[in-house]
Amino acid sequence: MSAKTSPFLTPAEANAVLPVPKTMPTIYRWLNEHPGLALHLGDRMHVVREAWVAVARGTPLPEAAKIGQAALDRMTGADSERAAA
Repeated sequence: MSAKTSPFLTPAEANAVLPVPKTMPTIYRWLNEHPGLALHLGDRMHVVREAWVAVARGTPLPEAAKIGQAALDRMTGADSERAAA
């Protein structure tokens, strides 16, 4: 049986994925400035893996945030709710 990979990373895990790691304040600033990159639950941030892989590959942060928001919409079913409306 294989372990299921989480669709989220911690900010520290996200930083480790980058080819050139940044400071943690920089990572948190990016996550706050581009909401689609992470799911904010209370005082915690859960980085959307799909969006962060795009960041690591060189995708600009605004574009990666759109990728992350689309992934979050798929996870929550927001796509189907919008289509039905």
